[in-house]
Amino acid sequence: MSRHYLFPNEGEPLRMSLRLVQGLIFGKDSLPQFAGTKQRVLSATLELNEAKKPVRILRTEASVWVFDQDGGIRQGLHEALALAMDLLPTPPHDGTVVELRPRTKKQKLEKEFRWEPGKAEIDRVISDIWPKRKADRLKAAEGVAKRKAPLTYDASRALESLGRLLENRTRH
Repeated sequence: MSRHYLFPNEGEPLRMSLRLVQGLIFGKDSLPQFAGTKQRVLSATLELNEAKKPVRILRTEASVWVFDQDGGIRQGLHEALALAMDLLPTPPHDGTVVELRPRTKKQKLEKEFRWEPGKAEIDRVISDIWPKRKADRLKAAEGVAKRKAPLTYDASRALESLGRLLENRTRH
């Protein structure tokens, strides 16, 4: 399981739901309040116990998201991916030329799309994951995409019945 946190240039950090993160990645949601800015994001991969409670942080990844004029991140993600792809190994040359391009691309990727979280940021994430009091929980970032209403019990049962009916028809 992953948790995602946005550390704005001003103000308190915000927790981002998986739905919001996926909406941002796939261009279906946006955060207009961050339009035209670069923001630091920290993602934490968690190990869960049988009760689905976080036991420990397996890894973290700190990145910088570039928000476009509408508050989306797709263009910035494409730029970061293009830089990362340029770092892939190329076929060896005759051995006399030292290629500087991967080194400069890596420096640009690190400078523009990565950051190093400090103790304060890490402690803030830990407090949100394992809160000791209600005030330890971070506020959630809200995107602009409308959340789909969950199906009612009756509607989900009707869809299941319809699926079984269609399945039976295709067998005969």
